[in-house]
Amino acid sequence: MTTNQECSSHGIPFLKVYVADVSDSLSLDGIYPDQRYNEIASVNALETKKHKLSAWRLLQTSLSDIGFDIRDVHPYKDVSGKWMCTDGPFFSISHSKNLVCVAISSSNVGVDIQCKEKDYGDDFAERILTSTELGEYYKLNTDERVDY
Repeated sequence: MTTNQECSSHGIPFLKVYVADVSDSLSLDGIYPDQRYNEIASVNALETKKHKLSAWRLLQTSLSDIGFDIRDVHPYKDVSGKWMCTDGPFFSISHSKNLVCVAISSSNVGVDIQCKEKDYGDDFAERILTSTELGEYYKLNTDERVDY
């Protein structure tokens, strides 16, 4: 087994981001650990349940892609409500509308996915962009800013 500390100190640092459509499946088969299984099973809202299931399945796929089995990394929910691995890489999960996203890394990571529904304008850009990105953003014309 590899601990988070070992993941970040051996080999080449890595960051992988996975994005997938939310699945219509409501099957809880293979959801591990029991804490996550019970958490998803207790959700009454079907769309929320689909999002949580799809995100967790994407996490399982992303872990497998880098050589880990979810049963070997001992995922748990910390006191702040964030899912973490005892033995394995760092990860972050997000979902929005019809998409789920997982970032997996050799060091602490966070991800947030938002489906673009409209132009939120400069106020939104200033909340989410770094200073470097804002510099690039303000060099663009209005139509280009929406896409950026």
